[in-house]
Amino acid sequence: HSTILDVGAHIGVFSRYALSRGCRHVIAYEPEPENAVLLRDNLTPLSLTTENDNDKAVIDIYEMAVMADDLLLYPSTSSNDNEQQTKPAATHQLVIARAQNDGTKNTWRHALERYTSYVDKPAEEALPSPRQKHTLTQVPVATRAFFTHVLTPEVTFCKLDCEGAEIDILLSSTAAAATNWRNVTHLVVEWSFTKERRVRRFHDAVR
Repeated sequence: HSTILDVGAHIGVFSRYALSRGCRHVIAYEPEPENAVLLRDNLTPLSLTTENDNDKAVIDIYEMAVMADDLLLYPSTSSNDNEQQTKPAATHQLVIARAQNDGTKNTWRHALERYTSYVDKPAEEALPSPRQKHTLTQVPVATRAFFTHVLTPEVTFCKLDCEGAEIDILLSSTAAAATNWRNVTHLVVEWSFTKERRVRRFHDAVR
């Protein structure tokens, strides 16, 4: 695969693996700020630096979240009240995952607010670790629509691991039409059964 799309790239493990297997163009999306810094540190040394540097790949990194297209629709200002269009980017809240019960920093369960399984705890409630915060940290992140603004024609391999957002993407009416996947021949996804436990819905998504 010459071009892969890595949605939920974390710190770049999958992207680096793809590059090691000969991929020449990586498009990576990671919304969590600290992970995005490490992602850039891990991938930038492998990226194209000059037009004549043919030994390196082209790597595009976006510090953004990704959602299903229909969740980013907004009413148009045109005279047609039924017409809608998709914004190139909207802003949503990313919930930073609470530290684990042993106090270890949680680096991978961050999710958009609509998908997080974490909730604020009453101040008087005792938590397993003093490193855990009662009130969750949230940060605003730019968010793009998957089919309209993220999946580009050159992508043939797509990885979706976006902490619940992949469920809405895969179950959307847009995903049901094969032509909307453009030139993708391989798709790897994480299905978050903690967010959607019904096996029937999983079957609906992968059919």
